Amino acid sequence: MKQKYPNAPITGPEGADGVFSTYLHLAVCLLEYDALTELLGKQKANEVISTNSKYFYKWIYRTVLADPEFIRNVLKQSDLYINE
Repeated sequence: MKQKYPNAPITGPEGADGVFSTYLHLAVCLLEYDALTELLGKQKANEVISTNSKYFYKWIYRTVLADPEFIRNVLKQSDLYINE
């Protein structure tokens, strides 16, 4: 993910607490988004994630909404994503 997002923010409120944590939260927030989508549907999941992006992990949540397939594929390639 560092190659795709070399200038990811590493402090709040845009990023997390450090380089590792910001990239880790891309994965965590994507899984959060996928779980919300499964439970509430895509529209409501987008609303929740969009609301979260106003307060914390702003860049992370925006990136998850803008590029979920890339992040999901990185996790799949690393055997860190449970397929549907």
